[in-house]
Amino acid sequence: QVDEVWGLQLDGKRATRARFPNLPGGIEVTPGYGYMIPGGSAKWAPPNTSRFEPVTYFTDNTPEHRRNTTVDNWFQQYMIGVNGLCGIYDPPVSYWCSEHPSGGGAFAFRTPSG
Repeated sequence: QVDEVWGLQLDGKRATRARFPNLPGGIEVTPGYGYMIPGGSAKWAPPNTSRFEPVTYFTDNTPEHRRNTTVDNWFQQYMIGVNGLCGIYDPPVSYWCSEHPSGGGAFAFRTPSG
């Protein structure tokens, strides 16, 4: 277990967590719900998954690594997806491309196709 994470760096540069909409300068704050578009308020084109490599899923099922103290049994295991729709990232890997992301209304990462 990691008790604290002071910062995330990739290739020696500070990394910013993913979110939409982007905030200027990578400020690590939420834009608030007033700036987010509810999914039911728009018509989204379905994702075009055929243009991406197949996704490879990894879930750490090691019993000693399981977290049994999480709220609503969320985030008990380390999990990622490699490639697939995360092919837009460098490196092409993310928790949000994993097979079963959890959290309030969570679903696997996808982008509209049009």
